[in-house]
Parts: sequence; C-alpha cells; structure tokens
Amino acid sequence: MIEQIMISALSLTSVGLAYWPRRDLRVFGAMAGLASQPLWVYMILKNGMHGLLPLAPMYTAMYLVALRAHWMKHRESRTSASL
Repeated sequence: MIEQIMISALSLTSVGLAYWPRRDLRVFGAMAGLASQPLWVYMILKNGMHGLLPLAPMYTAMYLVALRAHWMKHRESRTSASL
C-alpha cells in the first residue's frame, strides 16, 4: 500500500511540475519521476506484471534526458543572470 501511495505522489508531482509555468521548477519534475522508477520496478516484479518491465528503463532514460535538459537550462539562466 505504501508503494502505491509513493508512486502516486511522485508520479503526480512529476507530471505537475513538468507542465509548471515556472521553468526553474521543471527540473524537480524530472527528479520526482526518476525517484519513482525503483518503486515502479518493485511493484512490477512484486505483482508479476513482467510485460511492463521493458518500460521502466525507457521511462528512466526519458527522465534523465529531461533532467539534463532542464538542469542545463537552469544552470545557463543562473549563469547569464549573474553576468
């Protein structure tokens, strides 16, 4: 039960922040999504839903791409603001 609550909280946070108007907060959406991935894998294996297992590394890769993109944008905006 706690796994389901954690997955729901992290996934909703991820989606919500991904579309947040403030760009500097979007990086945290990718972080929340990435944090939910081990829970997804655990629930997939625990419940024998092995057909979903290939999706976990794909989602992880997409969260890493988003994290890198938003992190770099955040860093660039902070650097240009300090100049």
